Amino acid sequence: MEVDNEQEDGEEEEEDQVKRLTIVPRRAPSVAHASRAASSRYLLAARSPDFRTLDSVEPYPSALKLVEPHTYKLLYVPDASREHRQRDEAHSDLAWVKRDLTKDQLEAIKDMKGSYYKARSIEDDLATEGVTYWLTEWQGNNGFDVSYMLWSDFKETLIDPRNPANQTRWEFIRSHDIIIGGMDYTVGGCYDHPNSCYDLHGNARNVYEATLLALARVVSFWPPIPQVRAAAHKWSTTSMLDMIAAANGWQRPKTTVLTPGGVIPTGTMLKRSHSNCGDDFVILPPESDLRSLSELKSRTSSGEQRWASQEYVETLKTLGEWRCFVLGGHIAFVVHTIHKPDPPSPPCDPIDLPSQGSPGHRRHVYRPSAHFRNFVDKTYKGLVAQESNPTGVKCSLTVFFRMDIGIIFDAQGKPSYFVNEIERTQTMCMWLKTVEDTTNRTMLDTFARILHTHMTELDNIYTY
Repeated sequence: MEVDNEQEDGEEEEEDQVKRLTIVPRRAPSVAHASRAASSRYLLAARSPDFRTLDSVEPYPSALKLVEPHTYKLLYVPDASREHRQRDEAHSDLAWVKRDLTKDQLEAIKDMKGSYYKARSIEDDLATEGVTYWLTEWQGNNGFDVSYMLWSDFKETLIDPRNPANQTRWEFIRSHDIIIGGMDYTVGGCYDHPNSCYDLHGNARNVYEATLLALARVVSFWPPIPQVRAAAHKWSTTSMLDMIAAANGWQRPKTTVLTPGGVIPTGTMLKRSHSNCGDDFVILPPESDLRSLSELKSRTSSGEQRWASQEYVETLKTLGEWRCFVLGGHIAFVVHTIHKPDPPSPPCDPIDLPSQGSPGHRRHVYRPSAHFRNFVDKTYKGLVAQESNPTGVKCSLTVFFRMDIGIIFDAQGKPSYFVNEIERTQTMCMWLKTVEDTTNRTMLDTFARILHTHMTELDNIYTY
């Protein structure tokens, strides 16, 4: 993390650009942080008396839903699957994001363990985006009172909340309105095996699960734990995506869930549920020596985990994926990722389709931006309907999720978008290291506004 001295940007052109990019509610989130044990919070300084909101600059859109001012207490538990022991490891990982901080913000997190920073003045780096003062101006507003706790502390407390050594932390955890964190059931290390990043084994895991269930009755979790558990199975979501594609005439790779003792198809890709699709949980067609039931069993640590055979899509390697971050049902940003062989090939434009010829053809013929957004919109609405209808409540996709999109060709060479993965837990943000600070801040502010609205709606469950 790097810290810049606070300095108001005097260039009107950049200021106008920030105003166009940022959606500012009347009550924006406050910023607060806590120490390792999260037993005390350091609230950042309130805005200055001469603070000038955007209300005085330009009117709000009449369609923007404004929420009543209220501060929710939010506890964030960083996910253990993204933890690094060495700084060099974190520096090269896309999950680690560098941020510019003001002096007050650095002071607020100085007691957090495992962080590092490099202090510099803004004059030392003229390329720094001059938007840090927007964050300073937002301090002191109602929204979220944010605290942090390490996974190890959170885990130890839930395993034995009655232990006198844990009682203070237990009461602190229970005092919050919402928690983001806990064990991510959608990643590969979520189950009991020696290399699990969560380090929960045997009876300790059972006690943790029971305590978590009791805690979820008094404190909201985002995403809700039952929805994360359901998403971890993957293949139920795949079935929903198949139905949506069939209704709209879209191509999709065929997916077949394998049965114990059944035949493993050749020439397909094998993928496992309850995983983040790492090398251990994806087997490509050329890896014939790994395509056996005994090998799949050795890579399975729970009866809930199921393997599936999926049609191999070459364009995921040649053209890559478009990872769409969807906030409140709208595309906030798209990160294009592509396989980089040695020497690396040039990436293709994120919103361009190749000509209707061979999948490897690189000549672009049109820009289907509207078509791309229409695909995301129809898929989003279809998923929300199928997940919400059985329960009668909104699913977490209405707040924030990531949709990974690829391109597939039919027998006639006609291209079609298809959804490769849906990610909805806190680990979905790993690709945002490639995004500039200005965009990340705008996305964070928008997420805070949407989550605040979501929490406000939960407060109204007692009345019609």
